[in-house]
Amino acid sequence: MLRRGLNIIWTPPHAPTGDNALFKSGMTGHTAGKSTLCRFLRYVLGEHGFAPERARKRIRAKFPDGWVLGEVVLGEVVWAVARPLGVGAHPFCVKGGQISEILAETAERLDYRVFLDALERTTVEPLRARNYPSNDERVAWEHLLPWLSRDQECRFADFLQWRHSTSETESPS
Repeated sequence: MLRRGLNIIWTPPHAPTGDNALFKSGMTGHTAGKSTLCRFLRYVLGEHGFAPERARKRIRAKFPDGWVLGEVVLGEVVWAVARPLGVGAHPFCVKGGQISEILAETAERLDYRVFLDALERTTVEPLRARNYPSNDERVAWEHLLPWLSRDQECRFADFLQWRHSTSETESPS
């Protein structure tokens, strides 16, 4: 469970053997799933995809009926959010709900867009600057998410480029 504030996700390093252990069995820092977890978090928060195409196909093959679930607090309201890993199912949210209600199928499901609209109201509307000065484009949540979250797949590319095209996020840069 993640808590309010800074959450550090890491795996303990293995004792060095002198050999490249990247493709050996067992978990190491490079195969623990940290980047996938970050992508799942961003997916819950509205990013288009949860993995690059090759990884997405492998995840869907393993979990064709899988979902990414999360609880997000916006202001004073908890939102339970569900987005499918597979194709065909529709994402949804529960305002004032919890993951346990999603799993028990007891809460009223709202369209996922309702959550995204609330996220936009909570994060973007309070901003003094509503448009970018260079092109007058309206600031949207999809612009803020890359600034606020990690993208390990591409590392730092440029001061003004928050998501590199190789990460296949389809986020605006």
